Amino acid sequence: MATSHGKNAALSLDGTNLDTYTANTSLARNVATADTTGFGSDDQTLIAGLESGTLTASGSWDDATVDAALDGMLDGAAVAVVYGPEGRTTGDVEYTLNVIPTNITVSTSNGQAAQWSFIGAKTGAVTVGTFS
Repeated sequence: MATSHGKNAALSLDGTNLDTYTANTSLARNVATADTTGFGSDDQTLIAGLESGTLTASGSWDDATVDAALDGMLDGAAVAVVYGPEGRTTGDVEYTLNVIPTNITVSTSNGQAAQWSFIGAKTGAVTVGTFS
């Protein structure tokens, strides 16, 4: 497995390529557990449960691309995500999933470029493949 610089990463939300407007992306995947410890035991035992996850992304805001892509995403519908931590060159790792957007923020600060951020809760499976 090769290492890759983060500057090469790729992100598409709902079919819109946001590579040049994204500075940070994170895909967290978690598995819930259920306690199966019986009476009299001194040690907890667990079984694996459902997988959940969150996709977060942020970067430089742009009204023509970013705002247009994010507008209307808080309607409760799932959004398709394509995330490439190495980039989107043939053979690079590709995560595809659907998320339900839970937070979209546009922020500004004196002396700084306007920023956007996105948080989505994973719904369904994550597919790990490669760009072709």
